Amino acid sequence: MGPKVPGSLANANERSVAILARTLLHQQGEFALILAHCNDPTVQRCATNRLREMLSLEVGCLQLPTSARSLLSPIQHICRQHPPQALVVTGLETLEELDDLLVATNRAFNAFTHQFRFPIILWVNDRVVRHLARYAPDLKNRTPTSIRFFEQQPQPLASVLSN
Repeated sequence: MGPKVPGSLANANERSVAILARTLLHQQGEFALILAHCNDPTVQRCATNRLREMLSLEVGCLQLPTSARSLLSPIQHICRQHPPQALVVTGLETLEELDDLLVATNRAFNAFTHQFRFPIILWVNDRVVRHLARYAPDLKNRTPTSIRFFEQQPQPLASVLSN
């Protein structure tokens, strides 16, 4: 089997967006934690935008500041303002104290299940997944398998120059 071409990566990512959309629709009115695994911030943004286009749901977005030490508090803040039907959380990969946030989230997981009646998508990369397994094993075990997105491969220089 040869390497995947960029078109097939785009198709795979589009299928992953469709899986996310179906999952959000299926989980309406109940808490679910979904891991969206991607190492490319551009693909992450495009997939989030595509997801919001596909759904007629109120999909909120939470960009965690690099200084965040809790996941619960920022989500509670959003819910006080305007509770979403689904929430996308980004920025875990940029946190200064990722391990502390994961430990706190692991400890507070029951609060998530009682307070939030909507699915939450956490965008994670390889590093965050490793830390999740190490510092928040209960949290990791309570999430279904992550939905994978693939990095777009840069165009070969020859094809860029020929355009």
